[in-house]
Amino acid sequence: MKLLESKINMKYIKYIVIIIVLGSFITYKYLNFGVNPSINSSVQYPFGSIYYKGRLLARNYDKTLEWYVKIPDTDDAEAQYNAGLVYDVVYNDYVKALEWYLKAVKQNLPDAQNNIGIMYLHGNGVTKDAHKAAEWFQKAAEQGYAFAQHNLAVMYLEGLGVIKDYGKAYQLNNQAAKQDVLLAQYNLWLAYSYGWGITKDESMARKWLTKFKKSAKTNAEFQYGAGVFYQYGFEFTKSISKAKKLYEKAAKQGHVCAKARLEEISEGREPPLIPPL
Repeated sequence: MKLLESKINMKYIKYIVIIIVLGSFITYKYLNFGVNPSINSSVQYPFGSIYYKGRLLARNYDKTLEWYVKIPDTDDAEAQYNAGLVYDVVYNDYVKALEWYLKAVKQNLPDAQNNIGIMYLHGNGVTKDAHKAAEWFQKAAEQGYAFAQHNLAVMYLEGLGVIKDYGKAYQLNNQAAKQDVLLAQYNLWLAYSYGWGITKDESMARKWLTKFKKSAKTNAEFQYGAGVFYQYGFEFTKSISKAKKLYEKAAKQGHVCAKARLEEISEGREPPLIPPL
């Protein structure tokens, strides 16, 4: 009975959200309160988000940008980051992506700091520079951003842009793994198995390997990453059909990059030289 009540409530909530968003749109479209940026952004961000996530309206990345870029530079960091993400992942326009990430970074958004680090690591829209990549990962990691913690851990493991340090790598992977970053859990299994930055411990190694395997079955990031390996032929034999199946699983969980890769496959477009991970 409680489940039924929950479904009914969600139904009404959906209608309420639609009414609020449409009401905001009418206010913006016809009254155009341009003197108050906060009013505009409150309308623009929900509509950009709806087009971006494909909720209520069909997913339309051009419309996403149309709404996001109307937001003032000093206004909504999340919207600025999302605009950068669309330029980065969907259009592979790294110059524009960097422009929007930097706007979000002015408000100290760790998601944007992390993605700028990835751009420097791969040389997307900027000169390839592992040291600068590590610096950007560090900024995001200091804010507790789990993916940046993992990325920085990999830099320390490989000695990319920093002096190789298994101890720091272990600490960062441990922080990220506790926030359910799948590859950090995998790296902790390796750390405990081989004594990388920590004393060898078979029981702890088994613990993290078990957690990794359990998470991997339903984790969208893992499914997307495996899809990339199949699409590009990294480590695995290249297989577009297997890549598509994995992308579809990740896309059902809302993974933006997986959706972009599926669109490339369905339209027969060439994927970017360096896949966004």
